[in-house]
Amino acid sequence: MTDTNEKLRSLFLAALMVFSVFAGTVAFAGTSAAANADDWDTEVDVASGADGVGASATVYAGQTLGVQNVDTITDITTDSTLEVRSYDASESTIGGLESTVEVDSDGDVLIDTDDLESGTYVLTTSRSGNEIVTFEVVEQSITAEFDDEEVQQGDSTTVDISSSVRNNYEVYVRADGLDDEELQDIFNRTSVEEIDGEDEVVISDAETPIDANFDGISTGDYNFTFAVVDTTASDEASITVTREGTTSYSLEDSSPTVNSGDTVNMTINLENTDSAVVQIGNAEDVGYQSTVLVETDEETANITLNTFGTAADSPLYGVSAADDDTDVTDIAAISGDDTGASGALEQGNYEVEIYNAGDYQDELDQPEAEQDADDVSPEAVGTLAVADAALESAQTWTTYPDAAEDVGNAQDVLEAVEAGDVVQDGTIAQQDYAVVQIQGSGHFGYLERVEANLTGDQTLLGQLDPDVLSLSIEETNPGPNQDAASVTPEAIYADDETNNVFVVINTQGEDTGRYNATVEAPEDSPLPIEDSSVTAQFRVVDRTAEFESDNLEVAASENSTISGETSIAPGSDVTVRAQSVSGAENPFVESVTTNVTENGTFEAAFNFSGQEVGSNFTVEATASPGFEDDVTADATFVEGQNDTTTADNGTTTVDNGTTTTADNGTTTTADNGTTTTDDGTTTTGDGAGTTTTGDGEGETTGSTPGFGIAVAVIALVAAALLAVRRD
Repeated sequence: MTDTNEKLRSLFLAALMVFSVFAGTVAFAGTSAAANADDWDTEVDVASGADGVGASATVYAGQTLGVQNVDTITDITTDSTLEVRSYDASESTIGGLESTVEVDSDGDVLIDTDDLESGTYVLTTSRSGNEIVTFEVVEQSITAEFDDEEVQQGDSTTVDISSSVRNNYEVYVRADGLDDEELQDIFNRTSVEEIDGEDEVVISDAETPIDANFDGISTGDYNFTFAVVDTTASDEASITVTREGTTSYSLEDSSPTVNSGDTVNMTINLENTDSAVVQIGNAEDVGYQSTVLVETDEETANITLNTFGTAADSPLYGVSAADDDTDVTDIAAISGDDTGASGALEQGNYEVEIYNAGDYQDELDQPEAEQDADDVSPEAVGTLAVADAALESAQTWTTYPDAAEDVGNAQDVLEAVEAGDVVQDGTIAQQDYAVVQIQGSGHFGYLERVEANLTGDQTLLGQLDPDVLSLSIEETNPGPNQDAASVTPEAIYADDETNNVFVVINTQGEDTGRYNATVEAPEDSPLPIEDSSVTAQFRVVDRTAEFESDNLEVAASENSTISGETSIAPGSDVTVRAQSVSGAENPFVESVTTNVTENGTFEAAFNFSGQEVGSNFTVEATASPGFEDDVTADATFVEGQNDTTTADNGTTTVDNGTTTTADNGTTTTADNGTTTTDDGTTTTGDGAGTTTTGDGEGETTGSTPGFGIAVAVIALVAAALLAVRRD
């Protein structure tokens, strides 16, 4: 009985627990706070009666939608339970249940979109009920970015916040390591607002550049979170605060020089700043002026001035960025308008002034009548000297095809010269390359402008204006009743720093003969080198080669050489092949590849130590591109005289052990053990212990007194045995 009572008691308590939970749930579902404007982020008002059915709204994910006066619709009262269901607008069909809501005592409904995905929904009495309100949930996203990745203490920057689907909204900002007061100071906000129970610094003017001042903020890296107040949208932006320092400016070269018509690079050193205003020239003093804003993330800004231009060359008048790390943009001049030059800048001195960009802009922001250049002092000054220009000389170099393929600019040509792949020579073998070097100044600015405007398949040579500068390469000795051949270069490379222009000419397909390469600035040219020209001559010849003889004698030794000469460019590969004649007892084929020297010769080294003296063979030389005719010769192996070397003292040594003594009378023979000294004494280690002494008169003597080498060895062994016996 007790067990039964205990079981009934347990079941009763469990039932109470279940009913209490259910009752609590029902009570919670039936509880609703009075709705008012503070409770929703956006609202839609439903008109009274059946006519109110069918209202619509757009809601951003995370917002609360307030539906007003729902109780004015027929059959809906306060405390009515309504349903939020998915909705297919294209089919006008109501879908699955998302949540339920109650009409509060004011006749309003609050719909929380936190858990709703993007899409269209309907507020209805049931799946088959009327569409009280349809609304679309749109997910908002934002981007936030500081204009600068780095800012000094005390300096300002801006942050840009934008959204592609919304214009008017507020964001709150947080950052690890910064409290509310610091955030208020950075963004110039006077108060904080409570967002979701937390005090937040709110920015109400999103979608406009927002000033951020880091005065008094500790150095370090800061990651800011910008979140929309009433939606789920947020983004992060980072910035580094660096130590406040003294801003300084300087020209790396305060006195740069350039030839009129050429280009010049100028380097501006910037410390604790990333911008400067640069003014070159003065319109009132020299009739030329260019004022530009220079910006960089590096410690130096590099700009280029092209001194050849036209009056219409605005707004920078020849000033441009010299590298990808520098930006150059136009900025108005405080005093006097910027002025270009028609043609080249004339000889003279031009001021270069560097200004603090902020100070300069502050003066520009003043009314024009109040602007005064004297109110802004330059932070650094220099003087650009523009000197006379002239075409000076032209000369011809040559190179082989493989080396020419590795050349892509003037610097490559200079490096190839240093490496010996491009050598000075006026005789060019067909299919090799002629390189015409033109030295001088005054035309580089023009060439740069032409090259910058090339499009498609246009070439620099094809776009040169002959009234400004011309380049021609023509045959000087055509045959009778024939027009002179004209040659089109493969490439033109200009290097303003070294005052060189290299014209690269592929002679493949060109006729043999003499050619003139001429560069000319005509009398009326706008270049500062009027009525000036230079010419280089070169001769195209057949690709030929020959050995030292048609019947070579080659040493049958380890260090044999076979040599010849050729017309092809130094540095070219020549392969020499040696092959035994047909029917030889010791057949062989050996090939050695060598390079053509600067004097047009080639030499291939072979190891013929295993070949028989007196046997015959043939040799052949080949190259790529090939020679005009076959290059062959007959050859015979002879004694190893090719291994003979002569020292400075006149002593000649040959591998076979024979030594000939010249002026100093000293002869040394290694291999057979014979040594001859200055006094004419010769010692021969022939195994017999014989020493022959001569004085030049032919004296000879016999054996060494006592015993020879063999006897001496026996005597030493006997002595050793005797010593052992005595012990």
